[in-house]
Amino acid sequence: MVNLSGRAGFEEGKWGYDALIANNNQDAVRWLRDAAKLQPKVSAYWFDLGIAYERVGNMSAAKGAYQRAHELEPNNLEYSEASEKN
Repeated sequence: MVNLSGRAGFEEGKWGYDALIANNNQDAVRWLRDAAKLQPKVSAYWFDLGIAYERVGNMSAAKGAYQRAHELEPNNLEYSEASEKN
């Protein structure tokens, strides 16, 4: 995957978020996985990816995504609580 734009991943993140809001969780996983790959230091993409994974029943992937969001932004209480879920 090559994108030379400085905004690589932004559209994917928006599409993923919109899919989450619409409860299109499989689409959300696909778009947010791409967004996190293109912008791996954006904690919001990882957190939203965790939500999407949780909704499709992939709890181990959700936990990993939540953990990554927490690592990137350790002072965010919401990310911290999500990373501690079983």
